Amino acid sequence: MDSVTQFVLGASVGEAVAGKKAGNWAMLWGGICGTIPDLDVFMRYFFNEVEMLGIHRGFSHSILFAILIAPILGFIQFKIHKKQEATFKNWTLLSFLSVVTHPLLDSFTTYGTQLFQPFSNYPVAFNSIFIIDLIYTLPFIIALIVILFKKRNSRQRRIINYSAIIFTTFYLFLGLISKYSADIVFEDSFKETSQIIQDFSAPSPLNIILWNTLIVCENDKVYFADYSHLDKTKNINYQSLERNTYLIKHNLNDYPIQKLLWFSRGLYKFEKKGNDIYFSDLRFNVSNEQLSKENSSVFKFKLIFKNNEVIGFERANSGLNIDFKSTFEKLIIRILGK
Repeated sequence: MDSVTQFVLGASVGEAVAGKKAGNWAMLWGGICGTIPDLDVFMRYFFNEVEMLGIHRGFSHSILFAILIAPILGFIQFKIHKKQEATFKNWTLLSFLSVVTHPLLDSFTTYGTQLFQPFSNYPVAFNSIFIIDLIYTLPFIIALIVILFKKRNSRQRRIINYSAIIFTTFYLFLGLISKYSADIVFEDSFKETSQIIQDFSAPSPLNIILWNTLIVCENDKVYFADYSHLDKTKNINYQSLERNTYLIKHNLNDYPIQKLLWFSRGLYKFEKKGNDIYFSDLRFNVSNEQLSKENSSVFKFKLIFKNNEVIGFERANSGLNIDFKSTFEKLIIRILGK
């Protein structure tokens, strides 16, 4: 999720744990702790693109990381705020819950969160909420603003905060239900005779009503479509594109290619331009309309060859030229089932 959402989630958790004993300091520290896992983005200055695919949302987003860093952060907070009623145990619990809820929330998005590092690099991704969703974020923002002006012992303060937590948690689970319902429609409507080897669905931006799907078949094609729960019919019109795996058939065991295939979970395409070969992760697109265009992927990499071996890749200019006003208008229309 975006940094603002992670901050306000952490702040709300901090308030729930120690707001009564530490007042607004609990919210501030909760917000700070809630953003700490994303500091792994600064590792890009020390590692190449291949390594960063495994580092971002890696160990810093694991449950073990939250366990290890919580007492350190708790000790710092306890020493700074000796005059507050909050104990070392309170600050440590605040730190742990604020840090660990960050990767737990991220796991509901599409990128994939390695919750069980270093024991497993499996990227947990429920694909049930877009990385920015105001319906999830705004209740926290509104609640925290109101809470700022309430006394720490105020019963209203706790009621408002817990109401925001309950509503947003309910919204997360509502997203899972919405996804499950959309998946049934996609499954029932897909008539391609080729065997399915991978399928995927995720919400379109800012909502959990309009869903996009990608279906990979043994013919090396990716079929894509969208469905809104407000559509008048459940007849889905699928389009397709070639994955072009043949372009790197002799390089499938090269480490950078293995890393890309692991990251994309099979939802990719290769394309050749001149003497260069590009890889695109198809999960990260603004809309299905973008998928049908060249250079549509947000995650696009140019492969680097040496002696016919792929030795790395570099971020390529995706060529995205999005008219956000027009895209937003089309999004609203599709959400409404038109």
